[in-house]
Amino acid sequence: MHLWERSRTVAAIAALLVAGAAAPAAADEVEQVVNGGFDDTTDPFWSTSGMPITRVDGRACVDVPGGTTNRWDAAIGQNDIDLVAGETYRFSFDASGDAGHVVRAITGLAVSPYDTYFEQSPVLGDLKHYEYTFTASADTDQAQVAFQLGGSAEPWRFCVDNVSLVGGVPPEVYVPDTGPRVRVNQVAYLPS
Repeated sequence: MHLWERSRTVAAIAALLVAGAAAPAAADEVEQVVNGGFDDTTDPFWSTSGMPITRVDGRACVDVPGGTTNRWDAAIGQNDIDLVAGETYRFSFDASGDAGHVVRAITGLAVSPYDTYFEQSPVLGDLKHYEYTFTASADTDQAQVAFQLGGSAEPWRFCVDNVSLVGGVPPEVYVPDTGPRVRVNQVAYLPS
């Protein structure tokens, strides 16, 4: 290889390295929930006292007692979840329950003051997939993913599977509804 060819090759490699270093790297999607598919066990998920978690057809199920007042009186979840302020997360799960019952699915602080960073309250029935995105408002390594089930006069059954909280996902793009593309004046058309 001639000297001028070698210097041109070195310059080209250096340009590629500089261009690669200058490009911002996309954040990796990181799963925050451990064993959200309940493979062989329900650990490390917890449940409130008197409401043990059982595995039924590969899903985590609980018999929710009746006569509770607050949503948080009966719950299952997982603690020690890491959140980074400003990071976007995708929270998803498959859930079923006795028809008409509501689950409060949250991502929040597992310790006092128990702040809630995200919540949704779907009405349950047959097994269905739920998926949401949100942006964390605080940095913490003490967050939790939880399903609050209390507040029902009657006992009922709740099952959940494929619980996932993935960080590093791009936020959902907001597309405003601007109406139809053709717009006309309701009074008259201008001449010419």
